[in-house]
Amino acid sequence: MYPPKCKDIDMVDFRHITDFFVSYNSDRMSCVTKGFSRDSSIQGVRINCQGDRQLLNKPLFEEVKLPDFHHIFDKDEHDTSDIAERVGIPILTKRCFPHPLWATTQATGMYINQEATFLHMCCDPNVKFDLSRGILGWGFASRDWQGGVGSVMVVRKDKKPLWKWHVEALCRYSRNEAREWLAHSLGDYAPAEPMSKDQVLSKISRTTFAASWSKMCNEKHEKGEHSDAPSPYEV
Repeated sequence: MYPPKCKDIDMVDFRHITDFFVSYNSDRMSCVTKGFSRDSSIQGVRINCQGDRQLLNKPLFEEVKLPDFHHIFDKDEHDTSDIAERVGIPILTKRCFPHPLWATTQATGMYINQEATFLHMCCDPNVKFDLSRGILGWGFASRDWQGGVGSVMVVRKDKKPLWKWHVEALCRYSRNEAREWLAHSLGDYAPAEPMSKDQVLSKISRTTFAASWSKMCNEKHEKGEHSDAPSPYEV
């Protein structure tokens, strides 16, 4: 191989290499542990990436059962969402192993999961930009959540049941509302004076999310979609 065709691997490449060896010859499609009692299970939601949706016909949001001792609850085994925390629905998230069916394919975009990316946008005004650690600061998801994301498991921190409509509503709120406020504060709507961070934080709240949840439910009911999911504040 000629030097001009060589390049250093970055952390995204390293993650793909690690995932390949971990999942090689395996059918471990997710981070769900098998062989547990349903009596002690936790209901979570899997946000499926493009690869799982395209090649495995998975829905975007999928309710799953996990054991209450699942390692997603262990320290340093999960990430969190600033937005979900602020609206009063604290969650834990963890990326899943890629399925072997698409993990080794040359097709592009298999790891894309924009819903999960938007869910992890930073709205902590104290976080400082640190490219060496992949931290991009206010208004952005960290680099780990922008490339090579794959499918993602989501559970409530308090282990209460989580419905797919709850996660869909959080992702929709993050994409359509929180992202716009964050972008405004970053000057994306110049020449309008950017919103202050305090103004943005006052908007990302239980009040605005509750309104967004109600609006989503009404739209789904009008389309003939129904669910037994209660309000995420009434679980």
